[in-house]
Amino acid sequence: MPADPLYPWLMPMWQRFMEQVAQDRLPHALIVSGAQGLGKRRLVEHLATALLCHAPSTDPQRACGRCRACSQVAAHSHPDLIRVVREEGAKEITIGAIRTLVRFAGLKAQYGGRRVAIIDEAQRMNPNAANALLKTLEEPTAGAYLILITEQPLDLLPTLRSRCQQHHCPPASEPLALAWLGERLSDPGQALPLLRLAGHAPLAALSLAEPEQMVQRAQLFEALSALVGGEREPIALAEEWLDRDPHQLHLWLYHACADLMRLRAGADLNQLRHSDQVSRLQHLCEQVNLPRLGRLLDRMEQTLPLLRTTVNPQLLLEETFSAWAATWHSAATPAETRDAPL
Repeated sequence: MPADPLYPWLMPMWQRFMEQVAQDRLPHALIVSGAQGLGKRRLVEHLATALLCHAPSTDPQRACGRCRACSQVAAHSHPDLIRVVREEGAKEITIGAIRTLVRFAGLKAQYGGRRVAIIDEAQRMNPNAANALLKTLEEPTAGAYLILITEQPLDLLPTLRSRCQQHHCPPASEPLALAWLGERLSDPGQALPLLRLAGHAPLAALSLAEPEQMVQRAQLFEALSALVGGEREPIALAEEWLDRDPHQLHLWLYHACADLMRLRAGADLNQLRHSDQVSRLQHLCEQVNLPRLGRLLDRMEQTLPLLRTTVNPQLLLEETFSAWAATWHSAATPAETRDAPL
């Protein structure tokens, strides 16, 4: 097997794959989806290794981890395995990369066995690239397997989805994830709040435990309080935060907005993503009415997909912080006043 072991919460999916491989029932095209931080890529790497291994064991069938094929997969040098990824700095997977994959899929295996093609972030294929892939899915080569990894399966063309067997990685169960995190955190007591913040994606939770991430999130809530209090201007604040990870930043903002809606609905505090920021969230919640908050949440939902496009990041961040400021500062309409907190 690959040097890195499978994550415990993925074992049920792995066992289903291995049953299909052992019975020669694995479809030629798969979609492996799930939230960021669940380990989808490691699962797919294990599957590719098992498919290409020269001496798999049989109980359950899995790669030996010692043969030439296993070593080559680990070294990214196996001639019957191709991985398609976005080029660094690119927003999309282009038709050129997919044409290379199509040519690969049409060739005979150099080792006389199976061939495997992996497309990471498959939702990033532009329309031309996605359409170029369709012919390969419609006329698969015997012994060739195509595996698409994605966090947004609905962003794939319906014609692509219909030609692939879909496997969704569910959020990790809390006991498994907490046990795994507890062995890796300097403060195991942080495991539960971090896991909730990450949507029960343990790898994402572990990343959020990094000191820089924890400091940045605390700074973000301080900035939001200053913004809502009129002490900071949206454009100046956007300029300060421009060098941060835009996806992580907007995800934190989206979950903060969703937490405010949960608080307005009287939800249990344990249901909050930012459960360690309850006092700041409650303070913000006391100052806003429900209609404005609902519009802000809608806006945040619409903003997240824009991060996968060529939108100007500074302009997007300015508009995001401006929307937050306006949610608290705009003059209320008569309808809003009726819904405002007493």
